[in-house]
Amino acid sequence: MLKFIKENNKGFTLVEVLVGSSIIAVAIFALMNAYTTFLKAEASSAKTVEATYLLEEGVEAARFMRDSSYADNLVGSLGTSSVNYLVLVASSTAPYYVWQATSTARIEDGLFTRTIKLDDVKRDAVSSDISSTGNYDVGTKKVTVTVSWLKNGATTSKTASTYLTDIYNN
Repeated sequence: MLKFIKENNKGFTLVEVLVGSSIIAVAIFALMNAYTTFLKAEASSAKTVEATYLLEEGVEAARFMRDSSYADNLVGSLGTSSVNYLVLVASSTAPYYVWQATSTARIEDGLFTRTIKLDDVKRDAVSSDISSTGNYDVGTKKVTVTVSWLKNGATTSKTASTYLTDIYNN
């Protein structure tokens, strides 16, 4: 009788090893799949963060161009409303950067395209609030910065808008 139990245990151990190996293989496969998903999410997140920094830098570049010469930069070279311009560093003598607008296509960091669009602003004659009707305010421009990049075969973009006023000559 004792001999019969030992023989059954040998076969049962083989089944246990196969089931255990299968469970371990499924668990390892699931962990690898989760790791791959996390890596993709991290890469996507890093691109979104970099796009946000480029967006903020574009707004700062528009402010810099306003501060250096509102009439030349925001009314002159960028003055055509609803036209997308690209910004680039014309000079990077530390600690200052000199920004300029161009219509030449430029890819930032091999992936991102950043554009700046200026629009004319109208103000209500009574309240002086910005509105869709009223008189044109030559001392104020609406600046829209857009950063776009390719993500999973589709174009993704982030946009920020602000108003810039000629604070030195008003």
